[in-house]
Amino acid sequence: MSVNLSPSPNDIITNQVFKDFHLHVEWLSPSGGTGQEAGNSGIKLQRFYEIQVLNTPPTATLQNNDAGAIYLQRPASKNASLGAGNWQSYDIKFTAARWSGGTKVANARVTLRWNGMLVHDDVEILAQTGASLAEAPGLHPLLLQAHSTQASGMVQYRNVWIIPEDTFSQQWDSWLTSNGLTGDDAHPSADPDGDGVNNRWEYATGSDPKGGSLFINGQSIKPDMKAVTVEDQQYIEFTFLRRIDSAARGLRYSVETSSTMGAGSWTIRNAAEVSAPIPTGDGITEVCTIRTEAPLPAGTVTLFARLGADMMQ
Repeated sequence: MSVNLSPSPNDIITNQVFKDFHLHVEWLSPSGGTGQEAGNSGIKLQRFYEIQVLNTPPTATLQNNDAGAIYLQRPASKNASLGAGNWQSYDIKFTAARWSGGTKVANARVTLRWNGMLVHDDVEILAQTGASLAEAPGLHPLLLQAHSTQASGMVQYRNVWIIPEDTFSQQWDSWLTSNGLTGDDAHPSADPDGDGVNNRWEYATGSDPKGGSLFINGQSIKPDMKAVTVEDQQYIEFTFLRRIDSAARGLRYSVETSSTMGAGSWTIRNAAEVSAPIPTGDGITEVCTIRTEAPLPAGTVTLFARLGADMMQ
């Protein structure tokens, strides 16, 4: 994937937001250009803190705006550049700034290996870099910057992966905060917008707990259940919307059945995906279908079923 200002700015920004994480990214800055027009881009951690991308020569004495720099704050301690037109890698361990309400109490920190060479070792990032957005508490996306350039082509990226370090409960708490849910409205079983869907399921489907809408991109957030017949035996099947990053958020979906719906009468049934989930196209959600592994007992006349989402600790 490439970033370029022409024909229009196309910064690449993740839909998922992050706090502390490990990031691997490979990049290629083409030859040509001089100074900050030499194949310039940047990897903006949380959109606030830029690690510079540039076609810096392997022989250069590094400045705080060359490749590997925490932009305009600190140059890389060693020049690990492979030169213009070559694929290079950054492996980054990022720790977000810590906040007490709206007051920062500890700076963000970063460790960076450039092509395997350690060039920043748990270094403080004093504030947002360059023209980046002002620092703020919470979880925020990763941005790959589009920048003007006089190089021979566009800066390219590949093999970008990120592993969050936030616990499942921290991600849940951040979701509550970002949606302004406090007090009784912050309980997993609460339904602040009165649409019949509780917070836990709103979280699991990536929907707005205060919006009152039951649809995302035309897809209902309420699961669809049906009984299906396979080789003369009946099974329960649910098709439902879920977050693509459900596993990373500790979300686990389960089918439960009861013959009476009475308290304590619900039994969990093992279920498995029927086929690969289908992305909705928004980069956040997908449609999944799961089916109970064991068939319904012969002669079953009445059986109630429900699909639940649990958050692992």
